[in-house]
Amino acid sequence: DLTFYQNPVLEYERWFLNFGGTGNPNDSMLIKLTNGTDTVVLERVIRTSPGVGNWYRVAHNLTGLITPTSTMKLLVQVEDYPGGHIVEGGLDNFRINGTLNTGVRELIEKKELTLFPNPTTGDFIVLLPSEWTGAVELTVLDLTGRHVFTQAVNAVNDALNVQTKLEAGSYLIVAKESSGRTGSGRLIVR
Repeated sequence: DLTFYQNPVLEYERWFLNFGGTGNPNDSMLIKLTNGTDTVVLERVIRTSPGVGNWYRVAHNLTGLITPTSTMKLLVQVEDYPGGHIVEGGLDNFRINGTLNTGVRELIEKKELTLFPNPTTGDFIVLLPSEWTGAVELTVLDLTGRHVFTQAVNAVNDALNVQTKLEAGSYLIVAKESSGRTGSGRLIVR
């Protein structure tokens, strides 16, 4: 979902190798990006492309290249044309970098919550501002802005004990009190 980003940059490492057989090796690796309607070719890798035979890091600035949507897909095709050549292809370390859109940034700029232990390996506690007295809705987002989960929780002595099994990574924890007050904090899970 690229709708969370301003100036998104797609990064990955690719492996491609094409050799042997009769005649010049003629196979390729095609890397494309689609938004569900339009498709653009990011790269056509052949035996003379940079980084062939090694893991090769590539970055594509997507601004102006394709309209960002919530249904983006990266397509990778390793094509073996006639001629009996050996072809290998792989993709690793895929990620999107860029500036998050205002919606998530605004959440970050709200009142800072205290989260501990931080980093954590599992459960964590959220300390709420003492003036919060109502019911609290807790939302967890990953750093791309993707919704992980939301749950209603009851504060006990201005603290929320959150029992969860988050994968290792960084998360934005957003708490919203029934009166409309919000706060957020960053949590690292190892």
